[in-house]
Amino acid sequence: MPSPEIVATAVQTIDQLSSWLENAGLSNAAIAQFKFNALAAMHPELKEVAELAKSLIGTTHSLPEEGMSVTELAAILTENLTVKIKAEQVNTALAKLGYQEKNDEKRIWVITEAGSQYGISLLASSKTNKWQGPQLKWYRSVISILEEYFQQANNSVDTVEQKNGLSPAENETSNSNSSNSDLSGNKPSNKANAKSKKAWTIAERLKEKGIKSNPTKFS
Repeated sequence: MPSPEIVATAVQTIDQLSSWLENAGLSNAAIAQFKFNALAAMHPELKEVAELAKSLIGTTHSLPEEGMSVTELAAILTENLTVKIKAEQVNTALAKLGYQEKNDEKRIWVITEAGSQYGISLLASSKTNKWQGPQLKWYRSVISILEEYFQQANNSVDTVEQKNGLSPAENETSNSNSSNSDLSGNKPSNKANAKSKKAWTIAERLKEKGIKSNPTKFS
């Protein structure tokens, strides 16, 4: 068994690491679990004691809903709203709703006090590299709020991308162009297209005006 001095040094180190998790918004129960896991990792001979402590935490704190990532939320919203919603758009929506904040220095999302009733911050590890840090998971109760957010006109134009790859504004323009076709199904004439064209090349402008260009004139 390690001496009390060695254990005290280990606990001091673990407490310092735990303060970072606290700043990231992890719950007290999750931080306590981390402390005992870290202590058992540093001193395997204390693993049995750590497991006893963790089981006590489990009996006094009911396990919260597992929660979903923003990618999982985006998939559900896409199906419910019949429009393509991306994970980045969900992050933006959650930030605008005041449920999370971006820590640019650590490049992580931090859950806010308002967001804590809709989600939880957990310690996660990457399966592809050595990264380890807080990850936000969101409860199902936030889905209806996000649906209402994306259904609002001001938000749908900025954040919702249609399944066909066009934004609502682009779809409106596409539909408008289609309605300009004549009843026979023909597309608008070149002159009609010319009137609506905002950007021209020199060759296109000369052609539209019926002017034949002579390259020697510009040499």
